[in-house]
Amino acid sequence: MNSNKDNFSAYGTHFQTKLLQSLLLDVKFFDRIFDILELEFFDSKTHKWIYEQIQKYFEKYKSPPTIDSLEMIAQSLPDDLLKNQAFEIFRTIKKAKVNDVTFIK
Repeated sequence: MNSNKDNFSAYGTHFQTKLLQSLLLDVKFFDRIFDILELEFFDSKTHKWIYEQIQKYFEKYKSPPTIDSLEMIAQSLPDDLLKNQAFEIFRTIKKAKVNDVTFIK
């Protein structure tokens, strides 16, 4: 999938972070979109990794993870760059307000 039409790259990484934030903080939204959201839609390695962890967590526990759960999972990452980028996204998710939720959803 190299086309911007096939993924979220046209919307940028900020959009992808807000989408992950919406998934983690809005269970109703999670329930509606989780089955149709594909890993390949994300274009950064870090966003893909986070979404993959969300998928694995949901598959195992049948509920979306918390940000704290994802931070615990990320703590064991051997790739320091990926770990640092993931924690930066987690910090953004924790401190940012989702003020354009309608657009994101």
